[in-house]
Order: sequence, then structure tokens, then C-alpha cells
Amino acid sequence: MCKNIDPKEIETQFLELREKLIKESEEEFYSINNMYDYPDDWPKIAPNNIILSKLGLTNQKLEELDAELDKSDEKIVQHYIENVRSNLVKGPYTPNEALRQQTHFPESIPDEMKMARLYNATIVTDDVENLKNMQGKVHNPWIDPTNAEFQDMLVRYSGSGGWGCRRRDEHRGSFDCHWTYSFTTGSDLSRRFYRFYGSVEFRGFFSCISNDRPFICRSARIHASLRLRTYQFGSECSRVESTIMNHRGGRGDRINARGRYDGERQIWEPSGVFLHTNTPTFVVVTAHIYARARGRGSYAEINFNDGATNWIRGMPLYYYNSSYGPPR
Repeated sequence: MCKNIDPKEIETQFLELREKLIKESEEEFYSINNMYDYPDDWPKIAPNNIILSKLGLTNQKLEELDAELDKSDEKIVQHYIENVRSNLVKGPYTPNEALRQQTHFPESIPDEMKMARLYNATIVTDDVENLKNMQGKVHNPWIDPTNAEFQDMLVRYSGSGGWGCRRRDEHRGSFDCHWTYSFTTGSDLSRRFYRFYGSVEFRGFFSCISNDRPFICRSARIHASLRLRTYQFGSECSRVESTIMNHRGGRGDRINARGRYDGERQIWEPSGVFLHTNTPTFVVVTAHIYARARGRGSYAEINFNDGATNWIRGMPLYYYNSSYGPPR
């Protein structure tokens, strides 16, 4: 905690900050889900298929072709779920082995480096269904976890709608988990420059399956990122973001990416930030996951939930303060 500061004041500022973070996440989710939205008078069939219809392919023929493609692509997804996904859920370790496999970050740190432990964690999702079976007080669409260290995150979608060329034919999901740290900035006014090292441990798996062909607009995408932000007086002082996973299929591509995702991922301030001393200070490390499946036979999943060996957790935050700027 910060020196000579009432803990109740820190708690009050944290609650205000949390409400702000939740609102920001909801606004991001809304922006993503309404991006590229098609107007209500959009044609019943995809624009490319209008060209095909003028070449003699009627809607009925297009639908028959679509049904044939659906059968073959649905078999691919079903085979994955029945024969591959179960092994990914089990993972290569027992729960205890998974904990012992963790790496320690950073491997070597200067004597001046200090450590801050987790203060709180909050999960926010754009789909309350993702909060099923999670421990904590649930608010729609976010949750106060009972365990600020270990958390579960899951986004999974199967495509629908056949051709997949219309906005309504795709399913999207987004999921944020905010880990918040509170630490002491001290009373020495000459030492105001801070550099932070955040780390999140991931134990889970991912899948991204889609078989696009001309004129059917099928695709799948999964994306994960880390974000590190610092706050004082309720305002953001700095922000850093890093992509840690990105699989997607483009036009004419067949994407079949899947596998385990285990280990720690780090994020840090490349240049540091100046902060007021002896002031309640919060650092927020956010893990964000996103999945989208568009068109029948497409499948996207990021899973740090199912099975005893799948979870994520925020690691201790390391920080360095210096009178003269960042360490050389």
C-alpha cells in the first residue's frame, strides 16, 4: 500500500477505476460487434453470388451447392471436436505439474527492482454465457472473482449461415480479464520515474478452422493480446499493448491452426512513466482474447477453462524506479 494513505481511500479509488475499466471494455466490445455491420436492405444472397446468378446459377442451385459444401466442412469440424479437442483439453501435464512448469520472470532483476502482488481481478465479457460455472459474484456481463490469481477464460464459436457473407451469419466473442496492482511510490520526490514488467501465465489451447472458397466468404479468427496501463487520480498515465496470438484465414485460404498454449507471456514499459509520489497508484495488466467464426463449417476457440490443467493467472508485477530515467 502507499505510505501514509488511508486504505479506504485506496479502495474507493480502485472501485472507481474498476467501473471505468468495465465501461471501457463494454465500449470496445460494442465497437467490435458493430463494425462493418450491413444495412437492413442488404441483398438476401452475397454480392458475389449476385454475379453468379446473372451467369445462370439460380438461388436454388446456389443453395444446393451450399448444402454440399456444408456437409463436407461440418465433418471436418466434427472430426476435430470428437478426435482432437479432447486431447487438447487434457493437456500434457497434471495440475500440479503445470504449476511446476512455470518460468520465473524476470530471470535476473536489478537490486532496485521491487515486486507488487495482485490487488484484485475482474472478468468482463460480451456474452454472459461465458461466465457459466465460474466462481465469484456475477454481474451481467462481468464478474468479481473470488480468486484474484487463478482465472478461467473461454471464447468459442461455431460458424453458421451457410455462405457467411452477411454480418448476421457470423458469431463473435470477446473476453477481458483485468489484474490490478497497487504499489508504493514512496515519499522521495526525486524518484518519480517508473518502469513496469507484467506477466501472465497461460494454460490452455486454441483452434481456428475454416475452409474458404470463392464466393462463400467463410473465415475464422482468434486473437489474444496483453495490455499494461498505469493510473493515478483516476486518469491513465501510460498504455502498452502487445499481440501474443493471431490466427486468421483470408480469401481463398484454408486455415487449420490448433494446439496448446502454455507458458508465461510478458509485457513491459519500453520507456517508463513519470508518476506522482506518495499517491495511490494502480497498474492494470489485461489479458484479452477474441474469437470469430463466420459461415457454416468454421470454428474458432480460445480456451483457458475446460479441464483441470487449463487456466490463466496474473503473476507478480515488477517495477523499477530511478531518479534519472530508465535503467541503461
